[in-house]
Amino acid sequence: MALVSACSTARPVDTDLTGLRPDALLSTLSANVEVSYRNGDTSGTVRGLMIYRRPDRFRVVLLSPFGSTLMEAALAGEELTLLYPSQQTAFRGNVGQLPLRTGLEAWKLLPWIFDLRQPREGSDSGSVVQHQPQPQEETVRLNGGLVVEKRRTGGELVRYAGYRNVGGVALAMEYEITTADGSWVKLRLDEPEVNGELADQAFSVTLQGVRILPLSLLRGEEQKN
Repeated sequence: MALVSACSTARPVDTDLTGLRPDALLSTLSANVEVSYRNGDTSGTVRGLMIYRRPDRFRVVLLSPFGSTLMEAALAGEELTLLYPSQQTAFRGNVGQLPLRTGLEAWKLLPWIFDLRQPREGSDSGSVVQHQPQPQEETVRLNGGLVVEKRRTGGELVRYAGYRNVGGVALAMEYEITTADGSWVKLRLDEPEVNGELADQAFSVTLQGVRILPLSLLRGEEQKN
């Protein structure tokens, strides 16, 4: 998986969660993001910018150390677009078309990863098994009312750490993801802003002048460019 960001250094995580609003939900998010990834013999760390609007809209802009765009990605429900400007090529289609073992599996997990709502049933600590409305059964582990781990029966796993009070919302700053195909990704947020206005236009990727291919033709090599 390739992700990259504005070159900012991650700040120490604030563990003070006083002042949280009990009914506050994460509706939108914009942040710098640092991504470490490992897929087979390929590994690295990249930085980028990410925006999110609940429940399933994402856009990520990936930048080189010199500020040029390496990749743009947009997720709208089940439709994923990955644009590689240097190749003047974009890949678009249903996330189910993503080839296995390319290290890109985490893209389709983003809505699940950023759903930080506590299960309706169960205590503030311990594990809760949820059967619906998820497409797979999942086990959610809680600590002090915060989601610290989610695991699906299909093999996907995400661990959350470094919660901060951001605008009254308890927001995890670190996300460690293991996908069903064995890839490992760690996201670290910096300078997050929550629940601001994000219009549809903010999630659009400009595809003028590029060739558009189906996601099924995507190979792992593209993410390195």
